[in-house]
Amino acid sequence: MTLSEVIRLLTKKKVILFLRTRAIVDRTVILAQSKLIHLAPRVRINNYTVIKPHNAFVRIGKGTIIGESCVIYGHGGITIGDNCLIAPNVSIMAIEHEYSESGKLYFNQPLKFKGIKIGNNVWIGASATILDGVEIGDNSIVGAGSVVRKSVPANTLVAGVPAKEIKKLEP
Repeated sequence: MTLSEVIRLLTKKKVILFLRTRAIVDRTVILAQSKLIHLAPRVRINNYTVIKPHNAFVRIGKGTIIGESCVIYGHGGITIGDNCLIAPNVSIMAIEHEYSESGKLYFNQPLKFKGIKIGNNVWIGASATILDGVEIGDNSIVGAGSVVRKSVPANTLVAGVPAKEIKKLEP
């Protein structure tokens, strides 16, 4: 199949192909501040996902697949490793609101940004939430619907609200 045939086929499927990296992004994906988003080779981002770096950066490693309707806010910077699987409806939020000033509206209180680092070969289950300041080690799994507010060591399965270690995985 020639390059022009591939492009024609992908256009019919309503996706955008980044030729240099061979990243595939569905047309309904929102990539705000796209100069701050780095897509490595063979990244796939599915429909209705929103990625907003908010003047920081979002780096997505090679071979990573991001499911439908994910929200990734990169205020503090986000790095996602190679060959990760991020299921639908996952939220990755590198931002935290302060709420220490009583009597002041929440949206008028200060923001904190620590950043998020997700290692290689990490699987994040559907509807999980990864909060600011978290690092997830290589080869780890986050169960569906979990809220991760503390870092996860490599080769670990976590699940729950808040996420807790369920078991160690074979490296």
